[in-house]
Amino acid sequence: MLGCLLVLAWAEAVKAAPPVGDDRAALTALYTATGGDDWKGNTGWLNPNMDWRGVTVSNGRVTRLVLSNNNLTGSLPAELGNLTGLEVLVLDNNNLTGPIPPELGNLTALIQMQLNYNQLTGEIPSALGNLTNLRGLLLHYNQLSGFIPPELGNLTALSYLYLSNNQLSGSIPSILGDLTNLQYLYLRNNQLSGSIPSTLGDLTSLASLLLNNNDLTGPIPSELGNLTALSEMSLWGNNLTGEIPPELGYLTNLWALYLSSNQLTGEIPPELGDLTNLRYLYLSNNQLTGEIPPELGDDRTALYRPKSGLGSLYLSNNQLTGEIPPELGYLTNLTRLSLSNNQLSGSIPPELRHLSELQRLYLWGNQLTGEIPPELGDLTALTDLDLSNNQLSGSIPPELGNLNLQYLYLYDNQLTGKIPPELGYLTDLQKLDLSGIHGLTGNIPSKFTRLSNLRLLFLDETSVNCEPLMYDPPDEKLHDFLTHENLDFSCSGPPGEEPPGEEPPDEGPPDEEPLDEEPSDEEPPRGGSGGCTIAMEGETGNTPDSTVFNLLVIVAVLFSAISRKSRLKGK
Repeated sequence: MLGCLLVLAWAEAVKAAPPVGDDRAALTALYTATGGDDWKGNTGWLNPNMDWRGVTVSNGRVTRLVLSNNNLTGSLPAELGNLTGLEVLVLDNNNLTGPIPPELGNLTALIQMQLNYNQLTGEIPSALGNLTNLRGLLLHYNQLSGFIPPELGNLTALSYLYLSNNQLSGSIPSILGDLTNLQYLYLRNNQLSGSIPSTLGDLTSLASLLLNNNDLTGPIPSELGNLTALSEMSLWGNNLTGEIPPELGYLTNLWALYLSSNQLTGEIPPELGDLTNLRYLYLSNNQLTGEIPPELGDDRTALYRPKSGLGSLYLSNNQLTGEIPPELGYLTNLTRLSLSNNQLSGSIPPELRHLSELQRLYLWGNQLTGEIPPELGDLTALTDLDLSNNQLSGSIPPELGNLNLQYLYLYDNQLTGKIPPELGYLTDLQKLDLSGIHGLTGNIPSKFTRLSNLRLLFLDETSVNCEPLMYDPPDEKLHDFLTHENLDFSCSGPPGEEPPGEEPPDEGPPDEEPLDEEPSDEEPPRGGSGGCTIAMEGETGNTPDSTVFNLLVIVAVLFSAISRKSRLKGK
């Protein structure tokens, strides 16, 4: 019994014992190299008992070093490579500079390395490929450069690989496809080039793939359709070409698909309608053609879900044609719908009235025709409505006054009639642009004085009477509202009408004779008072014998002058 007690006592003593000399020296080197005296927390550091803040000791070895957000500055010392018992190294959110010491490749017991959110420079050491027990390698938000070492493909236990927001270049190593335990691969916001390796389709445990904002080229590999555990795929902001693989429709766990700002062509695969958990679909700023698949909103497909379903659909800035599918009205959880700057035609579907959660509706820059559906007045969650640059006709629906809009853009359409007074109920409205609607007539509604948040009102190139003091009766309150310094108000009248108080522009070069016009009754006869016309050099007179006529005029002028002089002498 006594022997057992002695053994237990010895074990506890070893567990609490200070680390071997190399570990103490390595920590002391870290303290010195990174300004330990100025750390936010350095309690106990350099004391003999090794009760140092952020340090865990087990069996005489340092196993954990956690100094997050602790104002470490300077470079990491090579001596850290002597902490061969270290399992967790967490130094994120500091001000560390310089390179990552290749000696860290000696830490073969390491499970977690977090050096993210620093200012580290240089290349990622290939020696990190020796850390075969590593499960998390987090180096994002630094200034690392160079290639991604293919040796990282040896880290088969890795679950997290975060290299985002650096200055890494070169291609993505295809050997990363061997990391079959990888769940999160973040390489976004670098300068990576080349194609997306098809071997990434072997990462069947992958939950998140973020490759956006690089210089990647080539097609999207159809093999990515094998990533059935994937919940997020972000490839936007590259130079990817080719068509969207229909195999992406197999990713039934996907909740976000970001493919915007590439050079993708072809049609939108209707198979995307099978993505049962999709919340965000961003395909804007590509060269996609064809029609919008009605499967994206069909209530028989998975995107229509009463308590979930698609929340954001961005298809803007493509070359899409055809009509807006009325099936989109089934996406009742949609908050943002952008179909702008395409070649869509036909009318706006009244079925969009069912989008009760919709906050932003952008349909500008298409070839839409017909009237604005009054049913849009049911979208009480809507804050942004942009229908500008289309061929919409009819009047502005007064039902729009039921909304809670902040931005309303209807400019450059073929609308007619008066501005509905009900727009004066949009008390949250900040910007209203109705310019370029040539058929817009009448007065500015007096209810506009209620729009206390309005900062921009454009009525240029309309036939609206923008002078409230000329209304019958004059509206001084509206005049004061329109001329307030906080309102950017512009109203230049219909095209071709000269602004009041301005000279008409010259119609030709300065040396060109103006066209003859019929004089009005109030004008003096051409040639001036008295009706006498003296033909100057190079001109033609108004009589058959202009020379004789001009001599008679000269004689008459001289006679008049002599007579006037004689009368003055007589006085």
